[in-house]
Amino acid sequence: MLNIYKKIILFLLLTFALIVFILFLTPDKFLYSLSKKNTEFINLKSEIYNRIGFDINYSNEINVQRKFESNSKEIIIFHKFYNGLIKRNNSATLTGYLGSNKMSNDPPFIFFANGHSFRLEGKINDKGLYEKLDITKVKNNLSDIIDTEFFFQKIPKDRHGIKDVVVSNKGEIFLVHTDMNKNENCTFLSVLKAPKPKMEINFKQIFKTECINLNSGQKHQQAAHMTGGRMVYDEKKNKIYLSVGMLNNYLFPQDVNNSYGKILEINLSDILKTQKKEKNFRGKIIAMGIRNPQGLSICDQNIFFSSHGPVDGDELNHFFISDQQIPNFGWPIASYGKHYDESYRINPPSYAPLYKSHKDYGFKEPLIHYTPSIAPSKVETEKSNTLGCKDKINLWMATMGYKNTPYQKSIIEYKIINENNEPKIVQKRVYNINGRVRDIANTENFLWFFDETNGQLGYLVK
Repeated sequence: MLNIYKKIILFLLLTFALIVFILFLTPDKFLYSLSKKNTEFINLKSEIYNRIGFDINYSNEINVQRKFESNSKEIIIFHKFYNGLIKRNNSATLTGYLGSNKMSNDPPFIFFANGHSFRLEGKINDKGLYEKLDITKVKNNLSDIIDTEFFFQKIPKDRHGIKDVVVSNKGEIFLVHTDMNKNENCTFLSVLKAPKPKMEINFKQIFKTECINLNSGQKHQQAAHMTGGRMVYDEKKNKIYLSVGMLNNYLFPQDVNNSYGKILEINLSDILKTQKKEKNFRGKIIAMGIRNPQGLSICDQNIFFSSHGPVDGDELNHFFISDQQIPNFGWPIASYGKHYDESYRINPPSYAPLYKSHKDYGFKEPLIHYTPSIAPSKVETEKSNTLGCKDKINLWMATMGYKNTPYQKSIIEYKIINENNEPKIVQKRVYNINGRVRDIANTENFLWFFDETNGQLGYLVK
């Protein structure tokens, strides 16, 4: 009898080992093609990799795959260095975020949406270009901080993950991510900070928004992609600026009693003592009435942010940090887009009429709005001359989308001047990447980008 039990146990162990071996060798794309709606196999494979700390999909160096010109700018794209799937959009294969020191020309850090982190290093050749990059996977402690398993999965049911990576001039790394409480009945946005890494990246949480029960939202409860989550760090003032999306709740953006649908200012110098006084510390609201702001950048007193509309009506917006009143950008009362739900278009709810004019209803008009949608993402700015950002500004904006309509899957460059304290776009150039540009990172001579459609890193020579 004992021998039978031993044989059964041995059979089960061998069967499990065979399943693991098959999963180990089966490409992610094939597993995903078996059932796009059912991702248990690919997420099981991901969990096994995470537990054993090994993944055969990575290479430790990449070379240039192709070079081309777009609007007189040279664009360089590297081969893929990860052959698996880690996606936060149906049109993506690999969702990655970049963090760079803006004062240097060093290659950026790369974080995949599920927390895998990499240091990139290389040498500039005699033509002033990077043509080969060495890649080192860097261990981090995100698994000790983040509760929801959705974050670590390759293709989660709800699109939790990293939302932004910022590297300070001192080499500190800030990371913005979504999370859920341990009971997984509410969602929040969190900001982490790590000292300049040597061997490992050791994050600590420095801020989080209030945890929101998604049952209070409209239509559906998967809303992690509606959190915004872009961040700017002002090193001189020791402040962070954080964009927070509406979390699929139409009532939040016009309500000053919550953090959602807002731009927040958080003073790190006194955050600890403020949090002790205020149990639910939320930072200072400096802009509101915003849907899903996935781009945020500051140039002196100028704040620019991009925001996704519903169907059409994507926006690039501007305001000044010094504005006396909190600028209100109108969502969901005013928008140049239209509701996803056809019935809402015919008979819109009272809380979301989506009036076209913003100004007529007391709201701030967008600097520019886009129909059809372009799916705007990261925004980067820099001064255009020695006068700083008071006079002329260069602005770069990444776009995603899934079609080949104008301005999607591109990087857009705007030349902006300030006339009578109002920004005015005087020049526009579009650099077609032919892939969803999830993130960009500005350095002295290069604008790095990550194409999540093809899972590739590249850069534009400025």
